[in-house]
Amino acid sequence: MAILGEYGFSFPIKINKKTKLKDFLEEADEKYFLTTKEYILKSNGNREYHKKSNRNIKYDININRFLYADVCGIDVTSKFNQTSRINSENGTAPTLTASNTADNCKIATIGNGKLDNLRIRTITPKEAWRLMGFSDEAYNKAKNCTSERNLYHQAGNSIVVDVLYYILKNLFVNSTKISKIPCSKE
Repeated sequence: MAILGEYGFSFPIKINKKTKLKDFLEEADEKYFLTTKEYILKSNGNREYHKKSNRNIKYDININRFLYADVCGIDVTSKFNQTSRINSENGTAPTLTASNTADNCKIATIGNGKLDNLRIRTITPKEAWRLMGFSDEAYNKAKNCTSERNLYHQAGNSIVVDVLYYILKNLFVNSTKISKIPCSKE
């Protein structure tokens, strides 16, 4: 982004939001769940879950981190840092990317408010759109025109609507003309 002319620009002041990832979640279809509720309690107190479709894929969840942090576990078998993270529904959302949004956004959620119902799932396309600041109405219109894969791609390739709004607001409303600062070579 650039400003033509001699204008000063300052980024917007940080806004402290009270929203959590779970505020954007919907009741997901079973196809998005990677695990069942079954787990193995490890000696360190963490829980080990196994992927439904491949028991060799393991997820290690720290319950204290689930309750109070953003990243609460890892996909033990993943080779990449981004895809290994498991985010708590009680924390903030991870960065969505245009490629592999579903793989890069694994979340630990609980049903009925009980820790025994904890399961790991991927984010849904609708949730991805919500996280990027789009309305459910906009998502529903797009859903009727394209595939689920493209919906993930579109969300991950977007910029968060509110972020863009505040940058543009500062750019066009709060920018101030500055006097030219001479270059040392002049």
